[in-house]
Amino acid sequence: MSTPAITIAFTPAAQAVLNRYADLPQRIRGGIAVGLREQNQLTVAHIQRQYLSFSKSSPPVPEGLRVQSNRLRASIRATDPRISGDEITTSIGTNVKYAVIHEFGGVFTVTKKPGTVRLRTDRGGNLLRQGKNGKLAIFAKNTHKSAKEVAFAGSTYTVTYPARAPIRHGIEDCAADYTRRISRNIVEAMKP
Repeated sequence: MSTPAITIAFTPAAQAVLNRYADLPQRIRGGIAVGLREQNQLTVAHIQRQYLSFSKSSPPVPEGLRVQSNRLRASIRATDPRISGDEITTSIGTNVKYAVIHEFGGVFTVTKKPGTVRLRTDRGGNLLRQGKNGKLAIFAKNTHKSAKEVAFAGSTYTVTYPARAPIRHGIEDCAADYTRRISRNIVEAMKP
């Protein structure tokens, strides 16, 4: 799956500095890398705070994820900027496998195998119930004498996950900050 790239524009002052060179001097490339590294750390914090910190007890939200275990939120990292000629690349992501479904969305097919469960009954053989409406059966342990085995059929269903894109949204939110920080570093790198 191809990850969309986000392009960062430069301020007019920074663009004027860049236009003077056919090949970027090392100090400009270094300044851009430093600016990317600094802004990446701020962007990671923004993603964690704005898109991956909704309360576990709140309902699902379309623009981010609720905290379940903190695993995904704590795993967001930025790569160190890599300079190759005049190209400088970096990325923000995670190594948590289930992050991809939250970032890009998708459809899963779930298959439940058929089986049996042991449910509690009263002495008359009627299922014991629980819950507000008395609709939930009560599972029986092996030690319960009043119980019956109930078979259930297997089933297959699909689950659709929407693309919440917390990482992409966070980077897009910070695009103007990247422009300011990197442009400032370009101008500062060329000051005598």
